[in-house]
Amino acid sequence: MYSVGIDIGGTFTDFALLDASRTPVQVHKRLTTPKNPAEALIAGFVELCRGARVETGEIGEIVHGTTLVTNSVIERKGARTGLLVTEGFADILDMGYEKRYDIFDLNLKFPAPIVPRFLRREVRERIRSDGDVVVSLGKESVRHAVESLLGDDVRSIAICFLNSFVNPRHEREAKALVQEIAGDVPISCSCEVLPQIREYDRWVTTCVNAYTRPLVSSYLRDVTSGLQAQGFRGRLFIMTSSGTKIAPGIAAEFPVRLIESGPAAGISIASSLVQGPFGEKVLSFDIGGTTAKGAFVVERRPLKRYSLEVARENGQKPGSGIPLAIPVIDMIEIGSGGGSIAEIDKRGILKVGPESAGADPGPACYAKGGGRPTLTDANLILGVIGHDRFLGGEMALDLDAARQAIADGVARPLGISEDEAAWGIHETVNEDIARAFRVHAAERGIDQRGFSIVAFGGCGPMHATAVARKLRAARVIVPPGAGVLSAIGLLTARHAFETKKTQCIALNDLTPEWCARFVRPFVEETARVGGLKGASERRHDTRLKLDMRYIGQGYEVEIDASDLSELDPAILKERFEAAYRAVFGGFVLSNDIEIVAWKIEYESDDFLKERSSDANFSGAPRNAARTSGLRRTGSAATRLVYFGSARQRLPVPVHLRADLPPYWTCHGPVILEDKECTIFIDGDELVTFGADGTVTVDMERRSSRQGVAYA
Repeated sequence: MYSVGIDIGGTFTDFALLDASRTPVQVHKRLTTPKNPAEALIAGFVELCRGARVETGEIGEIVHGTTLVTNSVIERKGARTGLLVTEGFADILDMGYEKRYDIFDLNLKFPAPIVPRFLRREVRERIRSDGDVVVSLGKESVRHAVESLLGDDVRSIAICFLNSFVNPRHEREAKALVQEIAGDVPISCSCEVLPQIREYDRWVTTCVNAYTRPLVSSYLRDVTSGLQAQGFRGRLFIMTSSGTKIAPGIAAEFPVRLIESGPAAGISIASSLVQGPFGEKVLSFDIGGTTAKGAFVVERRPLKRYSLEVARENGQKPGSGIPLAIPVIDMIEIGSGGGSIAEIDKRGILKVGPESAGADPGPACYAKGGGRPTLTDANLILGVIGHDRFLGGEMALDLDAARQAIADGVARPLGISEDEAAWGIHETVNEDIARAFRVHAAERGIDQRGFSIVAFGGCGPMHATAVARKLRAARVIVPPGAGVLSAIGLLTARHAFETKKTQCIALNDLTPEWCARFVRPFVEETARVGGLKGASERRHDTRLKLDMRYIGQGYEVEIDASDLSELDPAILKERFEAAYRAVFGGFVLSNDIEIVAWKIEYESDDFLKERSSDANFSGAPRNAARTSGLRRTGSAATRLVYFGSARQRLPVPVHLRADLPPYWTCHGPVILEDKECTIFIDGDELVTFGADGTVTVDMERRSSRQGVAYA
């Protein structure tokens, strides 16, 4: 049976078809349909199968990643949502953290709460922090609140009580009452979405979950019915932000877990593509149509965190967005993509993004009505992209429209030529990305120098060597199918579900008997909520991490306990102190230690038995020449490319990637073209084409020839 990965981005929807041995057979790319993303998904799925000469009924599995949840929050296109809260706490969403993210800005902007004040209702109930009931649930107050919200035409309801993470009894009772009164209106309880301490994070995450549930449920129904109408009879899975896949029903119940659905797939697979010791330090680098994403992979494992912000009001400033407490691969994301719009700001300085032209109308060169200059327009003018070679020649680009847009929007206001303006856009994006990655590395105590950069996405390989040079990276690696790598990466995801639960216990009080009473039920609950079967005690099914701190502190450090058959307090103390030293500068305290939160990732037992290994990248897609969409030419052409450092156009060889023989080498600059992406080596570094189709650029081995400095 075949498998298909489908990743919907802001500009393009990417497809990859793998055979039973997990070898890529066919890849495909088509413009996203923003008004109805399912339209491009279903049409592209049919085109993919047709191109590979595979019947849709032969597809056994589809794994799908989507930006639908992120976009609905950013654009505020979710459902009208009501909120039930503990009496006296209706203003928690407005109070937030009660701190300023920029103490020098007198005009701070914070995102408006997902649920406005007039759609919040207080309910009589109170449970203490130790779980004891102080005030029983006022059922009449629940009934009155729900009827009032329905009168305000809410389409989804969130239930967030103060200490439900300790004792969920009242939230569950309230949920039953709401179901009785409101019928099919979806309900999100904080004890199910995020059973952890700190009510603001828990309530915001639950409200976003409720806000996006109707939209995601409707979308997944459309996708499922549309695929079935085309003959698909296999299993559909949805990618989560943490790099695992879940069933559509679970995704519809917990859509907040899909916030970083698509980007997580590419990052998850990036480290597996780098062999030997080079794979120990990897920077995953992805540029799509809307954003650029970067993530550090250390010792072949992507860094993970349990919080992120979306819809930031003030650029990339932490604290200016909506905080969500969900498991997510740790990445930096900035508004620099192929569709990012270039403009002159109030200071007369060129900036690119974060606003994007998207797929509709798209960059000016798409000739779909867009007239504002974008990064893609700039790369077309520079000669990095050929106007008749985009998407393998399937989509002609309008060079004149691109020139007009850049002339009007950038060149004329700055009093420079169109070529100089295009180079300025290209270089601004390179510098913005490199600066963001350096900050991201510094915040995590990572020295990015000497890392291997795995470049992918539609635009990533065009900018990778320039960014690598700025970061002083050792090499750039562009795998086969780089333009759709996230779609391929979807098919390597594990079928698992992860939850985090607050349960405080002093390390000195931790006993095997206590663990037996708490951990086993927690594993079973994780499996149940995630729709997985057969919760077992086998360690390879369960990954356990603990948040620990000195008693009295306000923040925790994470330690990994997945390899421990028994939670020995002495071992946990040793690991905690090692982690504490790493975070806080090499010292520890003599205070008592406590465990605050438990994080369990459970992998489906039945899926473990049938899951194949990661995708086999022993070669390019089987039908490489046909997949590329480009005819073999037998010899390289040249293209005049504008280099800002030389202030002139210089001839650059252009090769079809499908033409290159194994172990082919050259020094840049050079352009290698695929259907789904273009690789631009802008300097004179050594380029090697491996037998498996991987392009490697050795950033430390440059040509000894004398002449113009290209980069």
